[in-house]
Amino acid sequence: MKTRSMLSAIALVGAAVGATIALTATPASAADTAYLEKTQYLTSNPTDGMATSCTSKRIELAAGNYTWGNYRPGSFRDQYLGATTYTWTTCLDPKNGYYLQTTTLDPDQSGWATATISDNLIISPSGTWTWGSYIDPHF
Repeated sequence: MKTRSMLSAIALVGAAVGATIALTATPASAADTAYLEKTQYLTSNPTDGMATSCTSKRIELAAGNYTWGNYRPGSFRDQYLGATTYTWTTCLDPKNGYYLQTTTLDPDQSGWATATISDNLIISPSGTWTWGSYIDPHF
């Protein structure tokens, strides 16, 4: 009985070590796409007098090539971004009959320019919508 229990224990330890080795040998996957979004009621008939809506967050990015853009209608930019922390902001500014969505990446690094993309967004029908931006690393 002791021999059988001891062999079972050795087999379990061996399997666990094998699984650990298999996990550590797995190559790293590509970096994940990051999202900045807001869900809110949007009217299909916005006017200039309505309040602008924004959301932002701080994001640390590694140096590399990225695609970043807005959800709808989908303007995007392929761009090299340097390694630093950025303030990532997207805003919907109501105009007469549409929204102007402006998204910025403002680097903490002194002397680096803020990157900006903008889109005209038409909502139909009025209702609760999720809008926002994404940053997709190419590595």
